[in-house]
Amino acid sequence: MKRILPLLFFAPSLCFAGSSFERKIEEIQVIDEVVRLKVGVTYGACGAIDSWWGWSINDPSHSAWYAMALSAQARDRPVTVYDKQSACGGLPSAIKLEGLYLK
Repeated sequence: MKRILPLLFFAPSLCFAGSSFERKIEEIQVIDEVVRLKVGVTYGACGAIDSWWGWSINDPSHSAWYAMALSAQARDRPVTVYDKQSACGGLPSAIKLEGLYLK
Protein backbone atom coordinates (compact mmCIF):
# COMPACT_ATOMS: atom_id res chain seq x y z
CA MET A 1 0.00 0.00 0.00
CA LYS A 2 2.83 2.43 0.68
CA ARG A 3 3.94 2.22 -2.94
CA ILE A 4 0.49 3.14 -4.24
CA LEU A 5 0.15 6.34 -2.21
CA PRO A 6 2.72 8.36 -4.18
CA LEU A 7 0.97 7.42 -7.42
CA LEU A 8 -2.38 8.54 -6.02
CA PHE A 9 -0.80 11.77 -4.82
CA PHE A 10 0.57 12.67 -8.26
CA ALA A 11 -2.39 11.42 -10.33
CA PRO A 12 -4.52 14.60 -10.03
CA SER A 13 -1.69 16.76 -11.36
CA LEU A 14 -1.58 14.63 -14.51
CA CYS A 15 -5.22 15.47 -15.20
CA PHE A 16 -4.39 19.16 -15.50
CA ALA A 17 -1.48 18.82 -17.91
CA GLY A 18 -1.67 21.02 -20.96
CA SER A 19 -0.55 24.35 -22.31
CA SER A 20 -1.81 27.81 -21.54
CA PHE A 21 -0.85 31.20 -22.91
CA GLU A 22 -1.79 34.66 -21.63
CA ARG A 23 -2.41 37.08 -24.50
CA LYS A 24 -4.56 40.04 -25.53
CA ILE A 25 -7.17 39.33 -28.18
CA GLU A 26 -6.22 41.05 -31.43
CA GLU A 27 -9.23 39.98 -33.51
CA ILE A 28 -12.43 37.92 -33.22
CA GLN A 29 -13.94 36.13 -36.23
CA VAL A 30 -16.87 33.77 -36.76
CA ILE A 31 -16.26 31.59 -39.83
CA ASP A 32 -18.14 28.40 -40.78
CA GLU A 33 -19.61 27.88 -37.29
CA VAL A 34 -16.22 28.37 -35.62
CA VAL A 35 -15.34 31.33 -33.42
CA ARG A 36 -11.66 32.23 -33.83
CA LEU A 37 -9.58 34.46 -31.57
CA LYS A 38 -6.34 35.92 -32.88
CA VAL A 39 -4.07 36.11 -29.85
CA GLY A 40 -0.60 36.22 -31.38
CA VAL A 41 2.04 33.52 -31.57
CA THR A 42 1.64 30.75 -28.99
CA TYR A 43 3.36 27.44 -29.73
CA GLY A 44 5.53 28.92 -32.47
CA ALA A 45 5.42 25.74 -34.55
CA CYS A 46 1.82 25.47 -35.72
CA GLY A 47 2.17 27.29 -39.02
CA ALA A 48 -0.67 29.50 -40.20
CA ILE A 49 -2.99 28.66 -37.28
CA ASP A 50 -0.48 29.30 -34.49
CA SER A 51 -1.99 32.71 -33.64
CA TRP A 52 -5.61 31.53 -33.92
CA TRP A 53 -7.52 29.69 -31.18
CA GLY A 54 -11.18 28.77 -31.49
CA TRP A 55 -14.22 26.67 -30.73
CA SER A 56 -17.41 25.51 -32.43
CA ILE A 57 -20.55 27.58 -31.93
CA ASN A 58 -22.15 24.27 -30.88
CA ASP A 59 -19.76 23.90 -27.93
CA PRO A 60 -21.62 24.06 -24.58
CA SER A 61 -19.25 26.84 -23.44
CA HIS A 62 -19.83 28.96 -26.56
CA SER A 63 -22.02 31.69 -25.05
CA ALA A 64 -19.83 32.21 -21.99
CA TRP A 65 -16.55 32.17 -23.95
CA TYR A 66 -17.91 34.50 -26.64
CA ALA A 67 -19.14 37.03 -24.06
CA MET A 68 -15.82 36.82 -22.21
CA ALA A 69 -13.81 37.31 -25.41
CA LEU A 70 -15.86 40.37 -26.42
CA SER A 71 -15.50 41.84 -22.93
CA ALA A 72 -11.75 41.23 -22.81
CA GLN A 73 -11.22 42.78 -26.24
CA ALA A 74 -13.38 45.82 -25.41
CA ARG A 75 -11.51 46.42 -22.14
CA ASP A 76 -8.10 45.59 -23.67
CA ARG A 77 -7.49 42.93 -21.03
CA PRO A 78 -5.56 39.70 -21.56
CA VAL A 79 -7.11 36.26 -21.53
CA THR A 80 -5.54 32.88 -20.94
CA VAL A 81 -6.18 30.31 -23.66
CA TYR A 82 -5.85 26.67 -22.61
CA ASP A 83 -5.26 23.47 -24.60
CA LYS A 84 -5.15 20.25 -22.58
CA GLN A 85 -3.70 18.29 -25.51
CA SER A 86 -0.70 20.65 -25.87
CA ALA A 87 -0.88 20.20 -29.62
CA CYS A 88 -1.46 22.27 -32.70
CA GLY A 89 -4.80 21.83 -34.38
CA GLY A 90 -8.11 20.39 -33.44
CA LEU A 91 -9.98 22.66 -35.87
CA PRO A 92 -9.26 23.27 -39.56
CA SER A 93 -8.57 26.96 -39.04
CA ALA A 94 -7.51 27.23 -35.38
CA ILE A 95 -6.03 25.50 -32.35
CA LYS A 96 -8.97 23.98 -30.43
CA LEU A 97 -9.65 26.03 -27.34
CA GLU A 98 -10.43 23.97 -24.25
CA GLY A 99 -10.47 26.75 -21.69
CA LEU A 100 -10.69 30.54 -21.72
CA TYR A 101 -9.99 32.63 -18.66
CA LEU A 102 -10.17 36.41 -18.21
CA LYS A 103 -7.22 38.02 -16.48
